Amino acid sequence: MILTAIALMVAAQEPSVPSFPMPADGERHKVVYKGDTFKIERSGDQIAVERMRKAFRNNNGPAVRLLIKEVAREASGCDLRDEYFTFYTFTLEATLVCPKAEGQS
Repeated sequence: MILTAIALMVAAQEPSVPSFPMPADGERHKVVYKGDTFKIERSGDQIAVERMRKAFRNNNGPAVRLLIKEVAREASGCDLRDEYFTFYTFTLEATLVCPKAEGQS
C-alpha cells in the first residue's frame, strides 16, 4: 500500500509531454519533438507527418513509425484512422478522428 502511494506520487511529478497543436491550414510546419525534426501538414481531417532525414540514420523502422504516430497525435490532439506510410518518403498519411468539443452534439 505504501509502495502504491509512492508510485502514484512519482507518476504525478513526471512532466507530461507538451502538445503543439498545428493549424489545419494546409501549410507545412516544422516541429522538433524528442530531438528529431518533423514536417507536419494538416488540412481538415487529414494529416501528413514526415521525419526529416539525417545521414546514416534508419528512417523507416517500427520504432520510427510509433514516433511519427505519436507526433501526429500530439500535433492534432486527435486519434488516427486509415494510417498509411508511403514507401518512398516514409511519410505518415492519416485521417483524424477528433473528439467532439464540449457543448456540441
